[in-house]
Amino acid sequence: MRHFIVYSIFIIPILLFTSKSHAFFHLETGIGYNRGHYQTNKIQGIGLNAKTGFEVGTFFIFADVGYHDLQLGSTPTSKLTDTGITIGKDFRGWRFWYTYIMSATLSIESGSTTTDIEGDGMKLGISGKVANSAHLNLEARFIDFKESNSSPVTEFMDAGFLSISWVLW
Repeated sequence: MRHFIVYSIFIIPILLFTSKSHAFFHLETGIGYNRGHYQTNKIQGIGLNAKTGFEVGTFFIFADVGYHDLQLGSTPTSKLTDTGITIGKDFRGWRFWYTYIMSATLSIESGSTTTDIEGDGMKLGISGKVANSAHLNLEARFIDFKESNSSPVTEFMDAGFLSISWVLW
């Protein structure tokens, strides 16, 4: 018990009051809120995202995955998943990035049928550091949907995503 108290006196302040070393490997998760447009419908809903990759100096490259539970107009159950590659740069307290969305799938449930619409696009993001491992993020997402259940379509989504994320590693 005495060792635990001694370790607590020294280790806990070190963990709380020192800054994170600039790691080569990066793992980050986040939760946030979406708001925007799909065709003529408004969209809104909660989203989860994760980024993992590498940092070299102030530059980074990440794999980016997102899952968003959206309300699309009057349709209460629509799901958007997207995967992409992110490149960006850290500045003092800020970071900026560009994500190429390689694959995005919007699943719209209507009664007993589900329509899957697939496409690609991009995200532009800015982030402010609110703590050693926490960031407040704002992303603008632009997705061009090109295929619906194996049929060609031309549909567009633009949405903002305000989130808070935690760097886990």
